[in-house]
Amino acid sequence: MATANVWREDHQGAAHVRLTGGMSINPLFISAGAAWNWDGRICQNHLAHGTVGFPSNARICRKTALSSGADSSKGDSTQSSPVPVEVEMGGPEMRVLYEQACKKGTTQVFYTRLLLVGQHGNGKSSLKKSLLKLEFHEDEESTDGIVITSCLMTGKEGWKITKVESREPVLGTSSQPSASQHLSTSIRQAATQPEEYKRATQIVLGKDDLSNVVGSKEHPAISVWDYAGHDVYYSSHHVFYSHYAIYIVTLNLEKPLDTPLEPWPGSCAEALQLRTEGDIVDYHLESIQVHTGPNKRTLLNDEELDVKKHKGPTVIVVGTHKDQVEQAQIDEIFSNLKERFRGKAIDSHVHDRYFAIDNTKRDPEDPEMSQLRDCIFKIAQQQNHMGRRIPIRWLELKSTLMAMEKQGRKYCSLQEAMAATDSSDLPEGVTPEENAATILTFFHLCGDILFFNSPELRNFVVLDPQWFVDVQKTIITIPQFRDPEVKEKWRLLETTGMLEDSLVTDVWEKKQEELNCDLISHKGELLKMMEQFDLVLQCSIDTDGETSTSTSSSQNPAYFVPSLLTAVKNKEKLYPKGPKCSKPIFAVFDDKFCPVGVYHRLVIACMRRHNKRKPLAYARCARFVTSKPKQTFVITKTDYYLQVELLSSEKEESACFSHGPDVRKGLDEDLREIINKWIPGLRYKWCLKCCCDSHKDKELNGDSFIPITSVTEWFMDGEVVCEAYSPATTTIEDIGLAHWFQKQLKRSAAGQQERSEAVSTGECDISSVAQFFPIVVELMMKPPWRELGRNLGLSLAVMERISQKHQDDTGRCCLAVLEEWLRLFGNNATLTRLKCALDTSGQIAIVEKLNTREQSMRRELLDLQNQVTGILRADFPNLDFVPDISRKANENRQELNKKTLSEELFSSSTNYSLDSDVHDLIQDRKRSVCRINWPGGSGTGFLLSKGKVLTCYHVYQRMNAASQMFTDLSLFTATFCVSSTVEHKVRFLPVGPVCYSEVSDLDYAVLKLAVEGAMETNLDSLPHLGRLISESEDDRKMVVVVGHPHCGSKKIDFCPIAGVAEHYVIHIRFPNRIQTDPRKPLYHTGVMFHGSSGSPGFDMNGNVVLMHTMGFPDGSSKSIVERGVRLTAIRDHARQTLRPEDFSEIFPFSVGQFGTPAIN
Repeated sequence: MATANVWREDHQGAAHVRLTGGMSINPLFISAGAAWNWDGRICQNHLAHGTVGFPSNARICRKTALSSGADSSKGDSTQSSPVPVEVEMGGPEMRVLYEQACKKGTTQVFYTRLLLVGQHGNGKSSLKKSLLKLEFHEDEESTDGIVITSCLMTGKEGWKITKVESREPVLGTSSQPSASQHLSTSIRQAATQPEEYKRATQIVLGKDDLSNVVGSKEHPAISVWDYAGHDVYYSSHHVFYSHYAIYIVTLNLEKPLDTPLEPWPGSCAEALQLRTEGDIVDYHLESIQVHTGPNKRTLLNDEELDVKKHKGPTVIVVGTHKDQVEQAQIDEIFSNLKERFRGKAIDSHVHDRYFAIDNTKRDPEDPEMSQLRDCIFKIAQQQNHMGRRIPIRWLELKSTLMAMEKQGRKYCSLQEAMAATDSSDLPEGVTPEENAATILTFFHLCGDILFFNSPELRNFVVLDPQWFVDVQKTIITIPQFRDPEVKEKWRLLETTGMLEDSLVTDVWEKKQEELNCDLISHKGELLKMMEQFDLVLQCSIDTDGETSTSTSSSQNPAYFVPSLLTAVKNKEKLYPKGPKCSKPIFAVFDDKFCPVGVYHRLVIACMRRHNKRKPLAYARCARFVTSKPKQTFVITKTDYYLQVELLSSEKEESACFSHGPDVRKGLDEDLREIINKWIPGLRYKWCLKCCCDSHKDKELNGDSFIPITSVTEWFMDGEVVCEAYSPATTTIEDIGLAHWFQKQLKRSAAGQQERSEAVSTGECDISSVAQFFPIVVELMMKPPWRELGRNLGLSLAVMERISQKHQDDTGRCCLAVLEEWLRLFGNNATLTRLKCALDTSGQIAIVEKLNTREQSMRRELLDLQNQVTGILRADFPNLDFVPDISRKANENRQELNKKTLSEELFSSSTNYSLDSDVHDLIQDRKRSVCRINWPGGSGTGFLLSKGKVLTCYHVYQRMNAASQMFTDLSLFTATFCVSSTVEHKVRFLPVGPVCYSEVSDLDYAVLKLAVEGAMETNLDSLPHLGRLISESEDDRKMVVVVGHPHCGSKKIDFCPIAGVAEHYVIHIRFPNRIQTDPRKPLYHTGVMFHGSSGSPGFDMNGNVVLMHTMGFPDGSSKSIVERGVRLTAIRDHARQTLRPEDFSEIFPFSVGQFGTPAIN
């Protein structure tokens, strides 16, 4: 039955949600336990950055939303205001619900945060009071944790406080039930009575000043965050840092930068290696830089890597105690600071004007205070997130939550939130619970609430994060705030990092009244939430005293708190006498900065990974026992690097440090996860210590490190060239290479020759713009295709020809225009040009859809880059394919990648020769590779068995979408180019896949062909590749990829296999290293290009090993790194899906190991 809907038949019963614009998604919006940080990485342990200032007064909130909703009805105001970055972070699913909710009205928000950081005793709290014109107290008590005060920037002479020690600006304490009820009713009627809704809104609002609620362009709302300055808090404060905040770093003008720090009980300065007042300033600035760097997911293109809006938040330097020093000393300190910052990355964050303030003066105040307010105000007005729009419906839930908080509640359940959410007019398949969870996730991302959509925490929605700060600081606090009655338990916490459950109970029983909550009843949720932020790690203490991080129930629960650890007391426990110690390996951080939170979180990660035996942990170093008790390792944080050493009492020399490679791989995985979740601006490289003659007698410094690139070549040569004193060398024994890497066999160079002539020439790269054509065709259901063609630069004659050929059918004419534009303009046919032409044609809705799809593709690309990096770093520890926000850092990363790949995979020992018999075998079997075509797109597939073709699931999805618009099944074909003169074109049957997997791990679909008559005989003559699947890799580690890039002729390329995972094979092509003739471009594939997905990869024996799915370029116009799904993984999945007889028909048998003679 030739109907478009048949393409959507779901043979495995998978649930789908049908959204506007023809997009089909799974209905699970946020995975269990997930939260998001500000730049869009999904994680389990991160408090979202950025805060939207909404009122806790429900009536005012509704009035604000209604007013803005009325205004937004006058034209499309959302086009002029930025979409909240939190919506982009939430992915296309949240974007769909956001756009749907915006149709009912929005409100515009002008809100920012001011964060005060610096050494304790600098006068941050007094500075806040000066900003707000509050009374000065000479005996001001030290801040414990964070104190938040919300206000409006009403002018440089003073700000208006709206709420103290809260997260929300609040004005107007009166609440009129009748007005509130009327407004609530108005909102519910908005969908069906827009005019009445608008009129009622205007009547109720009257002349109220709405700027008091969410700020205005002239008077933005701002919350002032006063951070405690004691260093024990440093490892946790950054969870509230935001790229969209303004920072003030304070310093005491009485203390020059070289003044040694004064010791105090419980200080972590030694662990942080902070020695002087200047070190404190450096630490805060560098911490702001690395913790607020934007993620690549939010960038639109490479050209935006260095634009102003991504340079980072502004930091203002403020000196206090001005009344105690002369102007000359102030000038000297500021001059020294500027010299200290010059040339460093942190300098780009610092505002040019430094301020010196006397906090004691009032009436009149210090003249510089009004200048400081004016400076903050101007910076706030220029922030690019100002004026973002929030849907009325979402604000309705927000106002309800804030009303609960005003009543004294600290948390609510998901069910309560769902009951307060307007869930009418939801997209088909979206449940009210999913809608409520999405809105809660949005406000979590904004920083307004805490919500983790995990089974343990989804019914514990924290209404005010300040309250959670107050709870966690009862544990993570300085000695002066600790209860002396349980000092022995506090001492145990300091010396071992172990927090006993009984201490939590003791502390929280006494704090319940102060924190206005039954903490004991919710101890489990609160500790679980602290664990989400890596502040603690749940352990269990066994009866014999051993500690385990097992999550099983225990009679003696305990929690590990790394931020309260003290300095090492007995080094012999870390390095006992007897065991051998390896040469160290180093994780060296860029810009010479490693925040202490990296070490703390790495300790927790290692405890989770090595959880069988109790570790020995201190403030700066920790020892962990591996699965073999005789083998341990020690991590030491020193300045800007982490040093790792292996300890072993194994007697056999070859087994002594056999745990090294696994330790290194595990640490690399944990570090990358920590940085991705928490510190997006941080970069590091794995290095070894140079032991050449010039370095032997020197202390370890920056030029002592050798970045690890060419492990295989180093093993072959037996020595490494010193980068600082080239051509001096050091032996691999001296640097301990074999301690951390397994020695790899030298690749055979026998038969080394020029690359096979099977590498054919091909056309130049064409951008991925064709992947967006179906969206344009689907939405352009009116006849503006002629206008689009003119705006794309096509002539009238061309469009007339298109019109006659397709008889003015809108869909076909539109597609023909796009394909002709792509053919004529080639590389100049970019997505940017297409969006510009659509915008000129008035097709704003299509442009928005393209933007959403583009953002989704970039998130997919980043996921791919992270995944490939993780796989390859097992053998190439410094490979990194995730782009950097800094252009210079990105270029350095690409150069290191090129050097590593060139020396490891494309060195003089690389053998690209192909046995003549295998060459002939692949030439024969590539006849079974087909070009898949549908209106607006193409892909590649290959014949598995009689009438069944294997390709990527995302190829099938695009065919499926095209079938909505083009019901002529003759347009959906597979073409087998058997020779230069013979080809067989077969249409697909209008049924769903025989079997498939839509998850990215497999991404495959087996499709049926309409085989009958003579065509059945023709296809039976082709090899069936389902019986020729290789089981594992051979010594050559090469793959021959065959496909149809850009819907063109068949191409072949040879690629080394760089990494193998359970489901994947990663293969590499590097044209500028292995081919110098630019006139002969190689075959390439990639997620940013089309037509190659579904290409098979043959091994060096002619058997099929992979199906290409994705790839990406890295500093090149062509894709370099390719990911293929292993055919064994596809076969194993199909075995679980198909009936035994169907499975045997498609996959009759395999050929065994790589190296086994191929069977045909």
